Amino acid sequence: MSAPRRASLRYSANAVIRKEAEAMNLSPEFSVAFFTGMMNSVLNCAMVNGTCWVPGIGSFKRTEFKARNRHNPRTGKIELCPAGETITFTPAKPRRARAEPGHAGDSKPVALPSPGATKVHKCK
Repeated sequence: MSAPRRASLRYSANAVIRKEAEAMNLSPEFSVAFFTGMMNSVLNCAMVNGTCWVPGIGSFKRTEFKARNRHNPRTGKIELCPAGETITFTPAKPRRARAEPGHAGDSKPVALPSPGATKVHKCK
């Protein structure tokens, strides 16, 4: 007898967005529409330019894959999967606090700039 399955801790993107919208007193409909529009813009930028970097979140890259043969387990036949393109996401590394320059012995962390203060690369 197998062990019972645990409940999944995964949330949908809409559930996370709605929860954050509630915490920030924004309407859930506006937040979902904004997030959907933003992600469509980022993905379109990555498909056109080859890459799109969002500070503090990560980078989106267009990758091309070759045609390949695959085995269909239902029918038992070998089918050809056509070549295509997809978007891959690489998350940004977490930001660490740094020590003030000139104070080698003092390891007091310095406040990092807000994510809104960094430069954003615009789509062409």
